Amino acid sequence: SLFLADANAGLAAVESESLDLVLCVGALELLDHAICLPEFARVLKPKGELWASFQWEDAVDESGAAMASPTRHQNVAGVTLSELAAKLEMSGFDFDTAHVEKSHCAFYTPSPAKDGSVLPVPYLYVSASVQKAR
Repeated sequence: SLFLADANAGLAAVESESLDLVLCVGALELLDHAICLPEFARVLKPKGELWASFQWEDAVDESGAAMASPTRHQNVAGVTLSELAAKLEMSGFDFDTAHVEKSHCAFYTPSPAKDGSVLPVPYLYVSASVQKAR
């Protein structure tokens, strides 16, 4: 079955340890991580997984050069890898066993130059399980 919810409002209607999968893509840069990530961990069964995407701040391109934040001018920001690790761990996920895929361009967004150009938006795709000892 499929359940849709406003993650910023919490998931009070969902029983603890009742879901096999929580899927949240393309939204976490707009959500309150202090509310939604602990709720995602709470509702997952012991072997359940979170599949999520986070806009990647401090990304580097294929050559190792720093990429500018493409959405800061829109008041939208993502997370660095170290912030991602800390947020997941604090929320009850095991970052040590998490799988993180880096994408240098998930999609394009209009440039702040307002000249019709676009910028790549880098993303981190994460698969994480709840820590064994809750």
